[in-house]
Amino acid sequence: MLPTPMRWFTEGTLSLQRTYQVRLSGVATAIALAAGCTAEGSGDGATTMASTNPTSGDDDNDSTGGGGSTAADASSEGPATTAGSATDTGGLPTDKRPDPPCESAATMTLDGNRYVAGGDEAELQGVRRVVGNLTVQEGITSLDFLRCLEEVGGTLTITGTDIEDSAGLTSLTSVGGLALSANNSLPWIYGFPALTEIGDLVISSNAALIQIDGPPALTTLGVDSETGNLVVQYNDKLESINGFEKITAILGDIQIRLNEGLTSIEGLHKLKALGGKLVISNNPQLCISQVSAVGEDLEQWIMMGEGDTSGNNGGC
Repeated sequence: MLPTPMRWFTEGTLSLQRTYQVRLSGVATAIALAAGCTAEGSGDGATTMASTNPTSGDDDNDSTGGGGSTAADASSEGPATTAGSATDTGGLPTDKRPDPPCESAATMTLDGNRYVAGGDEAELQGVRRVVGNLTVQEGITSLDFLRCLEEVGGTLTITGTDIEDSAGLTSLTSVGGLALSANNSLPWIYGFPALTEIGDLVISSNAALIQIDGPPALTTLGVDSETGNLVVQYNDKLESINGFEKITAILGDIQIRLNEGLTSIEGLHKLKALGGKLVISNNPQLCISQVSAVGEDLEQWIMMGEGDTSGNNGGC
């Protein structure tokens, strides 16, 4: 039986500022809770990131890690327009592009860290596992060349590319961390249908990003006491964070901040356990009621949790 959390909700002088603190026994309890809560959730999962590659463009990231979600239905719908077409209000396609199949199982393992730019895609053909970090960068227009990749031991960083969607990582099941930054043609993050283990997830400074749908089968973000951070920041056009419907535990911090257009974080409303800080701040269009719902739904807040929800929309 898990201990009942000691929980303090200290209201600031303004309704838009709250600090949460909870004390529990330790991160092992978070992992046990995640396993116990899995049956309650259904839907999409989320991830976090390990160390950010210096070329990622994420100047204000303090997260590390790896892990992800499992295979699930990748046919979630977007706004009601023709598949692949843009909406009238921001260029978000109507439908997700299906993940391309892996025609033949990959068998190769690459040691060390790898960097892939436009024209280098063939180097990853037949590769099942990258032991170190994998950085996908300038000149890449599609992630389809990674459709047979199953594991990345370090951080998978996708930065400065020209990709227009995040489909393509069809076979990826485990990653030490996932970072998407400075992909300025990317309006919608989705896919990762087989991802079930991830340390940290960082989504930062993607100028065209409108919507995030978390991995569809992820139940726990983080693999140990050093990982499990969800960071979403500096995405000025981002409107909604969806998916994450199967996730019940985040072992590290939640940091959602400085997203000028963000109005919805519905994807986090089934979260039951948090191991670190709850920082959802300086998103001027995000209603404080949505922010409060995330904290109030928590059943366990592992280790010592602190949070800041200042700078959101206190009028709704």
